[in-house]
Order: sequence, then structure tokens, then C-alpha cells
Amino acid sequence: MLHLIQNMVYYKWVMKMYIKNLSFNEFESNIENFYIERIETKTCETTSHIHDCFQIIFCIHGSIIHHMSDSSARMLRGDISIIPPNTEHYISMNEQKTVYYNIAFRQEFISNTFPNIKSVQTLLKNLSESETVIPRMSPMYEDIYLGESALGKMRIEYSERRVDRHEIIASCLLTLLSLIARMYIKIEKDVLSETDRKMKNINLCITYINSHFDSQIPLEKIVKMSTMSKSSFCNLFKDTTGMTFNDYLNKKRIERAQVSIRDGVDISTSAYKSGFNELSTFYRNFVKYTGVTPSEFKKQDI
Repeated sequence: MLHLIQNMVYYKWVMKMYIKNLSFNEFESNIENFYIERIETKTCETTSHIHDCFQIIFCIHGSIIHHMSDSSARMLRGDISIIPPNTEHYISMNEQKTVYYNIAFRQEFISNTFPNIKSVQTLLKNLSESETVIPRMSPMYEDIYLGESALGKMRIEYSERRVDRHEIIASCLLTLLSLIARMYIKIEKDVLSETDRKMKNINLCITYINSHFDSQIPLEKIVKMSTMSKSSFCNLFKDTTGMTFNDYLNKKRIERAQVSIRDGVDISTSAYKSGFNELSTFYRNFVKYTGVTPSEFKKQDI
């Protein structure tokens, strides 16, 4: 096992140096921050690795499976993934024929050529700072052709070392990054929209609890009302209120019982009218939230 881990660590170091060598040894100085290759293969699997630069994977034919540290996705024709520096990932495939592009570039390749393109600069900055990387994005149908055209032009300019290729390659890469930035904006909006929907439903559930805590409210009923899974509801409810569902419900019931006791209602009646079915549960929660027993609380209020 130790030998396997040592081999993986060594491979990551080799891959990192490989990209660095391509940047400074293989490339001519005026495009040292850019690399592109078209890969045609059959059954294959790369070892999990990291790069010290950005990487773009664009599937042209067949399918590949892109594995990240916490997620995986099958990429078909036109699917794109952009991987920020120092992000662990690998690719596997089992197709009769698979074709995809692999692009490696440093941020300065774009920022030095197009310093005023804010959307792309923001994309690269956000990717570098994000803890989550999307393993696959699917462009709109017409954008697939635009992406394939940009990739083809970059590869020709790069491989044939044409005159003034730097600006042309950078322009094509900018086109591809602009498509990716637009997809990220849509994804972020979808995530925000879903978050807003969940928060609206959580607030509706809280309002319902506040109005019906003196009745029996099973967790399953509130979960159904939220239209979320049980785990999602419980996590978001705790994030919102700072308490679990049961703690929040019992706290509300104790607050009502305190008001009843202050109004002169006897302790047992106050407990049952507040939603508790058992006095033992009432007493336990009363001490938990007030620090005193109901009898002690009643004496304090006299």
C-alpha cells in the first residue's frame, strides 16, 4: 500500500513537471504558456494527477469519464470541463474510438493578451478560489460547432508554428473561455434559484411551526411540506435556525408554557396546551431551555 501511495505521489510530481517542461522547453518563448493536443485513443485510463496550470478537456467523439476527487461525469461530444491549477483528476474511457482535446495554459497567456476581458478574468479567478469543480458542462448545440472550430484553429496554428500565431491562438482560447464563462453564469444562476426556492420553503415551514407548535407536528409532515429530502431539510433547517427541528419545536413549546404559567395556568395544563403529550418530556425540556424546573419558574414569577 505504501509503495502504491509513493508511486501516485511520484506520478503527480512527474505530471506537474511535464506541464512545466512543456511550458518552458517544448514551446517557443512567445507561446510558452500554452499547449494543445488532439488525443485519439481507445480503452485507456490516466492516473490521478494535478497540474500547475489550467486545463481544458473538450470531447469530440465517443465518450470519456472525467473523475474529480468528489464527483465523476461522462463526457460526450461537445462536453467541456475546465480544471484549475492543483486540482486532482483523471480520465477513463472504454470506447471503440475516443477523440478529445487537451489544452493546458497559464492565466497570464490570456490576461497579458486581453487584460480588459473581465468575464474571463473573473471566471479564472473564481475557479482558482473555488472548492468545487464541475466535472462536465454541456454547451448549447450551436456553441459546440464554435468550440470545435476554435479548437481546430488553435491546433493548426500551434502545431504548424505559423507567423503571429500567438494572437490568433489567444483569440480562439478567449472564445472558448467566453463560452465556458457563460455556462458558469447559467449554472450559478440555477444554483441560486434553487437555493432561493429552498429558503422560501424553509421559511414557510418555520412559519407553520410557529403557528401550530401546540399541535402534533411529525418531522415527516414538515419534510413533505418543504419538498426536499429529509437530510437536505434537516441540514438547511439547522443552518437557518441554528437548531434541529425537534429542538426548535420544543423551544417554541416551552416559550408558550412559560407564558401560560405566568398567566396562572397550572403546570400540567400548561404542558399539555403547549403541545407536550408527556409531563416527563415537558419537565426535561423546560429545564433544558430555562435552567430551572417549572415549579421553580412559577415561584420566581410570583
